[in-house]
Amino acid sequence: MRTLQRQGSALFCDIVGFSGLSADLVRQHGRRGGAGLLARVLGRVMGRIVRESRARGGFAVAFAGDGVTLWFDGAESGGAEAAALAAASVGLSLAAQTTDGVRLRLSMASGRFDRLTLGDPAFGKLDLLTGEGALELARMDSLAAAGRFVICAGTARLLGKRARRVAASGEGAFVLEAVEAGSAGAQVNLETLSEEAALDWVPLPLRAQVEALRAGTELATLAEIRPVSALFILISGGGSEGAIDAFLRDLQAALHNAGGMLLELSADAKGIYAPCLFGAPVAHEDDPERALAAALAALSLGAAHGLALKIGVARGTGFAGLVAADSRLRYASFGTAMNRAARLMARAGGGTARVTDELAER
Repeated sequence: MRTLQRQGSALFCDIVGFSGLSADLVRQHGRRGGAGLLARVLGRVMGRIVRESRARGGFAVAFAGDGVTLWFDGAESGGAEAAALAAASVGLSLAAQTTDGVRLRLSMASGRFDRLTLGDPAFGKLDLLTGEGALELARMDSLAAAGRFVICAGTARLLGKRARRVAASGEGAFVLEAVEAGSAGAQVNLETLSEEAALDWVPLPLRAQVEALRAGTELATLAEIRPVSALFILISGGGSEGAIDAFLRDLQAALHNAGGMLLELSADAKGIYAPCLFGAPVAHEDDPERALAAALAALSLGAAHGLALKIGVARGTGFAGLVAADSRLRYASFGTAMNRAARLMARAGGGTARVTDELAER
């Protein structure tokens, strides 16, 4: 496990209306054709976000569902104020334009952030952005809406008179409307990893797809809209960072043995979220049963590591595929299964898993 503590600003960009876009493309082009088109649209939207951030000295630090978090480092940008101004400028530029008709919901926070590297490289390393700044960013996202760029009080203080803002609520949030032009930050020179080191960040079930891409397979052909089973896990309390890392490593092994995988991590004031997937990229006839067994195994592992878990399990149709975002490549899965699993997780009691009626009857 590795921990980096940094001061700076983070900008969260979330696609609005993705479910409707997905349904429209499937209706017009069928599941296979719609999945390929959806992957291309996501690539263009995410690519623009990544390029705009790099032009202002930022970079994509975390992906979650159909959203991405951009990081602007205080030390590398010439100070906390310069980092906040660069992030705000990118946010306003993104808010003013659309790509393929897609709109974004934008939120921003400034302060101290912790970047944790967790998980077992054999199954894929995991990135987690947490700390006071990340928790404030999650709170700002809960107050944001399409067409509004919401910033926290700390960001507002750093921007000072350079920003035009109005109060968004009584919870220390502001809507940013304009900011004075600032000089572009120095473009970040990202570290170049060896092929072996880069593969450590690729989930084990996806390494065959990476090899297919290297052999010339077109990226969009690997995207699918298909039935999947989803687990949504919340680590809601207890345990040190070491215990959480040990749990995640054990969870990755249990999921792999059952034919599933852990997609990514995110965090807010309630805890750490770990969405897991069965049915893609490799499907089995008994994926729902595998997901249920994995949920029970996760609860046992959580108890063994002294962690409080809440889990939701659901089955439904979802997008699953590799999405290219400029210099980044990620595997994304979202849709009804993941959405339903997240809602069930929110209603689950501590130390329990809540499942749909359909799965409970299996």
